[in-house]
Amino acid sequence: MKSMLMGLLGAGAIGGFAICDLCKPAANAGAALAAVAQAETALLQQPMAESQKVKLRVEGMTCGGCAISARMVLERLDGVEKAEVDFERKLAVVTYDPEQVTPEHMIQTLRQKLGYEAAVVEEAVS
Repeated sequence: MKSMLMGLLGAGAIGGFAICDLCKPAANAGAALAAVAQAETALLQQPMAESQKVKLRVEGMTCGGCAISARMVLERLDGVEKAEVDFERKLAVVTYDPEQVTPEHMIQTLRQKLGYEAAVVEEAVS
Protein backbone atom coordinates (compact mmCIF):
# COMPACT_ATOMS: atom_id res chain seq x y z
CA MET A 1 0.00 0.00 0.00
CA LYS A 2 2.80 2.36 0.92
CA SER A 3 4.65 1.73 -2.35
CA MET A 4 1.44 2.26 -4.31
CA LEU A 5 0.87 5.59 -2.58
CA MET A 6 4.46 6.63 -3.23
CA GLY A 7 4.04 5.66 -6.88
CA LEU A 8 0.94 7.82 -7.18
CA LEU A 9 2.70 10.74 -5.55
CA GLY A 10 5.67 10.28 -7.86
CA ALA A 11 3.44 10.11 -10.92
CA GLY A 12 1.75 13.34 -9.86
CA ALA A 13 5.08 15.06 -9.43
CA ILE A 14 6.40 13.82 -12.74
CA GLY A 15 3.17 14.42 -14.64
CA GLY A 16 2.94 17.96 -13.31
CA PHE A 17 -0.75 17.85 -12.50
CA ALA A 18 -2.13 19.72 -9.53
CA ILE A 19 -5.17 18.98 -7.42
CA CYS A 20 -6.06 22.64 -7.10
CA ASP A 21 -4.81 26.03 -8.22
CA LEU A 22 -3.01 26.53 -4.90
CA CYS A 23 -0.84 23.49 -5.62
CA LYS A 24 0.42 24.82 -8.95
CA PRO A 25 3.86 26.37 -8.81
CA ALA A 26 3.78 30.11 -8.98
CA ALA A 27 5.41 31.79 -11.95
CA ASN A 28 7.61 33.85 -9.63
CA ALA A 29 8.41 31.07 -7.13
CA GLY A 30 12.14 31.47 -7.77
CA ALA A 31 12.02 35.16 -6.90
CA ALA A 32 10.03 34.43 -3.75
CA LEU A 33 12.51 31.77 -2.64
CA ALA A 34 15.41 34.15 -3.26
CA ALA A 35 13.71 36.83 -1.14
CA VAL A 36 13.15 34.36 1.71
CA ALA A 37 16.78 33.23 1.55
CA GLN A 38 17.96 36.86 1.62
CA ALA A 39 15.77 37.62 4.65
CA GLU A 40 17.04 34.52 6.49
CA THR A 41 20.65 35.52 5.78
CA ALA A 42 20.01 39.02 7.13
CA LEU A 43 18.49 37.57 10.32
CA LEU A 44 21.38 35.19 10.85
CA GLN A 45 23.90 38.00 10.49
CA GLN A 46 22.28 40.12 13.22
CA PRO A 47 24.03 39.84 16.56
CA MET A 48 21.98 37.72 18.90
CA ALA A 49 21.43 38.76 22.48
CA GLU A 50 23.48 36.80 24.95
CA SER A 51 21.36 34.42 26.99
CA GLN A 52 21.32 34.94 30.72
CA LYS A 53 20.34 32.70 33.60
CA VAL A 54 18.44 33.55 36.72
CA LYS A 55 17.78 31.45 39.80
CA LEU A 56 14.34 31.91 41.36
CA ARG A 57 13.11 30.65 44.72
CA VAL A 58 9.58 29.36 44.12
CA GLU A 59 7.22 28.95 47.09
CA GLY A 60 3.87 27.20 46.93
CA MET A 61 4.79 24.02 45.09
CA THR A 62 3.59 20.90 46.91
CA CYS A 63 4.70 18.06 44.60
CA GLY A 64 6.70 17.13 41.53
CA GLY A 65 3.70 17.89 39.35
CA CYS A 66 3.83 21.49 40.58
CA ALA A 67 7.44 21.70 39.39
CA ILE A 68 6.42 20.41 35.97
CA SER A 69 3.62 22.99 35.79
CA ALA A 70 6.01 25.78 36.79
CA ARG A 71 8.52 24.65 34.16
CA MET A 72 5.87 24.58 31.45
CA VAL A 73 4.53 28.03 32.38
CA LEU A 74 8.03 29.51 32.33
CA GLU A 75 9.03 27.84 29.06
CA ARG A 76 5.93 29.18 27.32
CA LEU A 77 7.05 32.76 27.92
CA ASP A 78 8.56 34.46 24.87
CA GLY A 79 12.28 34.72 25.41
CA VAL A 80 12.61 31.78 27.81
CA GLU A 81 14.89 29.18 26.27
CA LYS A 82 14.89 26.65 29.10
CA ALA A 83 13.58 26.29 32.63
CA GLU A 84 14.65 23.71 35.18
CA VAL A 85 12.46 23.55 38.29
CA ASP A 86 13.38 21.53 41.38
CA PHE A 87 10.43 20.90 43.72
CA GLU A 88 12.54 19.66 46.66
CA ARG A 89 14.89 22.65 46.63
CA LYS A 90 12.08 25.04 45.60
CA LEU A 91 14.31 26.52 42.91
CA ALA A 92 13.96 27.35 39.24
CA VAL A 93 16.93 28.07 36.98
CA VAL A 94 15.78 29.86 33.84
CA THR A 95 17.83 30.55 30.71
CA TYR A 96 16.36 33.53 28.90
CA ASP A 97 16.85 36.36 26.43
CA PRO A 98 16.91 39.60 28.48
CA GLU A 99 15.68 41.57 25.45
CA GLN A 100 12.41 39.60 25.44
CA VAL A 101 11.62 38.77 29.06
CA THR A 102 12.65 39.83 32.57
CA PRO A 103 12.84 37.90 35.83
CA GLU A 104 10.09 40.18 37.16
CA HIS A 105 7.81 39.06 34.33
CA MET A 106 8.60 35.41 35.14
CA ILE A 107 7.72 36.00 38.80
CA GLN A 108 4.49 37.77 37.89
CA THR A 109 3.50 34.96 35.51
CA LEU A 110 4.11 32.26 38.15
CA ARG A 111 1.94 34.22 40.58
CA GLN A 112 -0.89 34.83 38.08
CA LYS A 113 -0.96 31.40 36.45
CA LEU A 114 -0.18 29.12 39.38
CA GLY A 115 -0.45 31.18 42.55
CA TYR A 116 3.22 30.63 43.42
CA GLU A 117 5.33 33.29 45.05
CA ALA A 118 8.82 33.65 43.62
CA ALA A 119 11.86 35.84 44.11
CA VAL A 120 15.23 36.25 42.44
CA VAL A 121 17.94 34.39 44.35
CA GLU A 122 20.79 34.96 41.92
CA GLU A 123 21.12 36.61 38.52
CA ALA A 124 23.51 35.62 35.73
CA VAL A 125 23.93 32.10 37.07
CA SER A 126 26.56 30.25 35.06
